[in-house]
Amino acid sequence: MSRRFAPYIVAVLTGVASGVYIFKPLFEEAAANRNPIPPMNASTTSPGVPGKSPASSPSPHSSAK
Repeated sequence: MSRRFAPYIVAVLTGVASGVYIFKPLFEEAAANRNPIPPMNASTTSPGVPGKSPASSPSPHSSAK
């Protein structure tokens, strides 16, 4: 029974090994070039209640016709 599955096991191992050999340098390069995401802090967010627009900025739909 193992003779029946031996070619499939060899094919799977060859595919996995070649995939690692081919794509590992690409993943390492992409990871090195990736920019870190800056942390969000309270000083960069707008003050006020979430969901409410500030009173000083008019709504784009409130203009006169």
